[in-house]
Amino acid sequence: MTDDTDSLDEEFSKTKIKPKTRHIIEQFVMMDALTNDTSIEFGHLGLDLNLYESRFEHLIQNDIILQIDTSEDKFYLDYDAYQEFKEKRDKRDFMIITSIVIPAILFLLLGIAWIFTAT
Repeated sequence: MTDDTDSLDEEFSKTKIKPKTRHIIEQFVMMDALTNDTSIEFGHLGLDLNLYESRFEHLIQNDIILQIDTSEDKFYLDYDAYQEFKEKRDKRDFMIITSIVIPAILFLLLGIAWIFTAT
């Protein structure tokens, strides 16, 4: 394996993306379908359409997997768009967690303060 593939393997192992999405992305990277010229058909990815159809459609809707302009059903992964999508999702998840955790800690501290002042 090359250094690029090793770094991609490390990145995939560190990410918290859904297993089906990760598997689809890994298949595109393994097949080197990252440009319009190296696009491949869905069937060549070796993915079961029944299992991966909704995730595949989700990635297409978010312009992460792109279909080539010809009439063929060939697709490729826009890796830069995938990175941006992942960063946005990570930021969103961080905001959700902080908007839940910080108020919870404040209410806990207020509750503790109320208990000690009531006695």
